Amino acid sequence: MSAEAALATWLGDYRGNRIDLPGADDPRLAERRERAIALVESAGLPHRRLEEWKYSDLLHRLASEYEPATPWAGALVREGALADPFADIACNTLIFANGFFRADASSPPEGLTVTTLAESGVPDGALPALDAQLARADDAIGNLNLALARDGVFITVPAGFKAERPLHIVYLDPAASGARRARTVRSQIRLEEGAELTLIETYLGKGGAEDVTNAALDITLSERAVLSHVRVLSDGESATQIHSLNAALEKGARYAPTILNLGAGYCRTTMRLEMQGAGAHAEVTALAALGGREHNDLTTILRHAVPGTTAMQTVKSVLAGKSRGIYQGRVVVMPGANGTDSTQLAKSVLLSREAEADTKPELEILADDVKCAHGATIGALDPAALFYLRARGIPKAEALAMLVEAFLGDALGAIADEPLREAAAAALRARLAALEVTL
Repeated sequence: MSAEAALATWLGDYRGNRIDLPGADDPRLAERRERAIALVESAGLPHRRLEEWKYSDLLHRLASEYEPATPWAGALVREGALADPFADIACNTLIFANGFFRADASSPPEGLTVTTLAESGVPDGALPALDAQLARADDAIGNLNLALARDGVFITVPAGFKAERPLHIVYLDPAASGARRARTVRSQIRLEEGAELTLIETYLGKGGAEDVTNAALDITLSERAVLSHVRVLSDGESATQIHSLNAALEKGARYAPTILNLGAGYCRTTMRLEMQGAGAHAEVTALAALGGREHNDLTTILRHAVPGTTAMQTVKSVLAGKSRGIYQGRVVVMPGANGTDSTQLAKSVLLSREAEADTKPELEILADDVKCAHGATIGALDPAALFYLRARGIPKAEALAMLVEAFLGDALGAIADEPLREAAAAALRARLAALEVTL
């Protein structure tokens, strides 16, 4: 299918179904959807001739006919390529099945305002984030998401609220075979002044069909708000996952996202962080353990807009088979943003001669008196260390897991909650044990 035909397929979904999309009778949302699809039509779908997409052929993944996902009312099983690592942790849980919220299976937390796009439309407080999306005219994926979103959750955490339990949002693929489906979900979460929350997201699917998920999450952290965020992707080798993660941090806010990719055929995460208030701090951690032909692309755009903001980015990948791990990190220090401290570190271990790691850090510094640095390493496991463990009777798979876990383990320390950290580590160990060293 040509690029023009692929674009026509997605535009056709919107034009053929717009009167049935949530909020079609709400002129505020309908007008924004129209503007978003016009931007998509103008920009076209991403392709490898665009600099930020040169490592990832998304057009190939989008150039097939599909059916829009529909609500799923059947039984739910919380497992994908791996079982849900957080299933036994006490959480308030919001369940999405096939891209639609399942109120009957969810336990929303008390004290938080939670509404859904399909049932309640877009609240007034959500409109600024949608307008920020429209301001990114060249972001075809984000605007396609806005145009076609069929469900999502809007969460407001009130000022001073400190959640006793994590909030766990689970996205399930309940039907792993049949026609190719496209799921489009757009959610928002806002923490008011001084609020604190731990957010978990898991994307679980068997990936039997070549489904496409386009998911966007807009985060707003008011003054001194603190959000710990753990995201786990485990969706099988056939699945296509496209994620937009947009966060705005006001004065003194703290944001600590940890992303673990434990298996997805194609995954692209575009993370945009706006450091808008003095003293704002972001600590980004991303880990990937890939095999087969799996493809993981993490692209970050971090903008320091005011003086005195700090950020750390740590990205580690373990790549087996013919998998590919990509990190593109762009840091922009705006004029006048003196005192900025921003670092990037990317490390990859290759377990196969056919695996590939690509790293492209970028710094655009338009201010004085700043500290910005980046570093990157790519290499193989030390064969002597592996031999040492094998010689002491440790099976190869276990020895591999020990070495690679040592490589990744310190990064998991970014998860402050001990039960969550231990659950994530156990899921990571299970994934690593399935990877084969061929070097």
